[in-house]
Amino acid sequence: MIYLFFKTVMTKTSNFFKYHVCTLHILILQKFFKFEKWHIYGSSQPRYTETVSEISNSLAEKGIVVEVGCGLGNILRRLENPIRIGFDIDRGVVKAAKFVNVHNRIQFLQGSFSEASKISGIQTLIAINWVHNIKSQDLIQYLFNFPSVYFITEGVENYTYFHSREVFEPYFDILRDIQIESRHIYLLVKKQNIFI
Repeated sequence: MIYLFFKTVMTKTSNFFKYHVCTLHILILQKFFKFEKWHIYGSSQPRYTETVSEISNSLAEKGIVVEVGCGLGNILRRLENPIRIGFDIDRGVVKAAKFVNVHNRIQFLQGSFSEASKISGIQTLIAINWVHNIKSQDLIQYLFNFPSVYFITEGVENYTYFHSREVFEPYFDILRDIQIESRHIYLLVKKQNIFI
C-alpha cells in the first residue's frame, strides 16, 4: 500500500516537473525567437498532439504530410511520413521550429493554406489548434482547395467558430471523430462529386 502511494506521488510529481520543464523550455524559445505567446500553451498540451499523431500514423499510405499552423512542429515530429512540411504564419515560431527540429528532417515554411496548396502530392493535410479562429465555411473552402486524400482538423466547443460534425458532413466523410475534453478531432475525406 505504501509502495502504491509513493508510486502515485512520484508519477504525479514527475508529470508536474515534465510539464513545467517543457513549459520553461518553450518560454525561453518564445523570448529568444519572439513568437506569439499562445504557442506556449499549445506546445505544452500533449493529449491532442498524441491523438493527431496516432490518427495520421494509422493511415495505410504514408505520403507527404503538410501541417498548416504547425507551431513548433510537435505533431510533425511524431509522424512516420517520409516527407513532412509545416507552415505557420508566425515567422518567429517557424525559426524556433527549425531550431528545435534541426535533426528531424522536417521542412518549415512561413505561410498558411494558400502557400501550402502549392505543394503537389499531399497525402494528409493537418490543421489543428487554431482553426477555431476562422468561419466554418471558410475552413471548408480552404480544405476543398487541396486534392489531399485525408484531412485532420478539429472543432473546439465554446469558441467563436465551433466546427461540428454537422458542418463537415455535407462535404466530407468523417472517418474518425475523437473527443478530448471540449476538442473534437476529425479525420475527413472529401465526398465524391461535391463541389463548392
